[in-house]
This record gives sequence, structure tokens and C-alpha cells, in this order.
Amino acid sequence: MSSYRGEPLDDVLQRFTESSDAARDLAGELHGQGSTAYSAIGRVVYKEEPVGREPATGG
Repeated sequence: MSSYRGEPLDDVLQRFTESSDAARDLAGELHGQGSTAYSAIGRVVYKEEPVGREPATGG
């Protein structure tokens, strides 16, 4: 059996599988990087005092 381009179907399915695996790996990496960025931004945001509020004094 062959694709509409005349390529063997096994070759088409192999390329699809490889591309899908690569896309899954890239999506996982993107998720990891996004989580890291979100964590870094969250720490910065929560350490800042709201505008107009005096910082608490220790004592």
C-alpha cells in the first residue's frame, strides 16, 4: 500500500511516529521551561510590597 504521493505507507507511518515523538518531547521541554519561568516570576512578584504600603519594621 502507498500514500497518495506513491510513498510506501510504512515509510509515511514511520515518519509520523518519529515526528509525533519529537513533538511530545518538545512539548514536555516547553512545559518544564514554562514552569521554571512561572516559578521565577512568582517569587519576584510575591517578594515585592504593594504600591503605597509601608514595609513592616522588625521590632
